[in-house]
Amino acid sequence: MDMPGSNRTRSRSGGETGPQAADRSALLLMLSYVEAECRRLGADAAAHHAAMAAALVPDRIDTARRPSPLN
Repeated sequence: MDMPGSNRTRSRSGGETGPQAADRSALLLMLSYVEAECRRLGADAAAHHAAMAAALVPDRIDTARRPSPLN
């Protein structure tokens, strides 16, 4: 059971969801849209790059802040 105020929920399939899962899902949805639009416009190379980017999205997105290498 989740603690009150927790951002975690359970999906219908029993898997855990939350901000990280939502971020990943939104990113994959956006990349699939970009790929489809590129193909529709005839930009096959760009569509291929969008598909490759989607394939590189990790299963878990680490949202912890990391120090910038520029600082």
